[in-house]
Amino acid sequence: MSIFRKLGLASVLLTFVVAGIVSCGGGTNNDQGTSFSADGFKFESGNDVTEALTVAINTDVPGDDGLAYQSGRICMTISNHLCAQHIKINRIDCDYYVQGADSGFSVPSSTTNSSYILAETGECSYDDAADDNAAAVVRAGTQTSIDRCFDVLPADQLSYLMVNQNGLPAFPFAIDAVCRAIGVTQSGDVLFTNDLFFTIKVVDR
Repeated sequence: MSIFRKLGLASVLLTFVVAGIVSCGGGTNNDQGTSFSADGFKFESGNDVTEALTVAINTDVPGDDGLAYQSGRICMTISNHLCAQHIKINRIDCDYYVQGADSGFSVPSSTTNSSYILAETGECSYDDAADDNAAAVVRAGTQTSIDRCFDVLPADQLSYLMVNQNGLPAFPFAIDAVCRAIGVTQSGDVLFTNDLFFTIKVVDR
């Protein structure tokens, strides 16, 4: 049975707020995402989310088949700005905050494993032009930016809402999601990107 039906929702409307940066980047030497950044959201089709918009999910399709989530997936564009070190993306974490929920109501955070190595930019200042040329050869065919996709509201978070409906506000209500990517540099430093946010509008049947 679809978890949407278990939750008693006829539709979940996902209102995306474009590339909303709500806090500084964390981690090591990554002030406001200058070394490792989350640059915005795209749909799996590749189309940029350039303005606030709403996507309706058909809850008549069983979620177990994954079809109910097709319209509920977005991709975060993640970039490495380090000139001489690659960064391995490990995961994307999202926190969820229900607007108007009872005091103390807390939706569990989600983690999406997303392993990918982003190449260094190679745009360092070299004293020796030969070193610069050598670096350019090493970088050939690599990417410094990538789109990584994830479920906007995963099944575990929907299940939590189902079990804890007494703590939710009256329908319709909104959930603010705040997401960031976590990676490790070539030298072993853990970096967090800047945060991006979007809002999920939940509507009763």
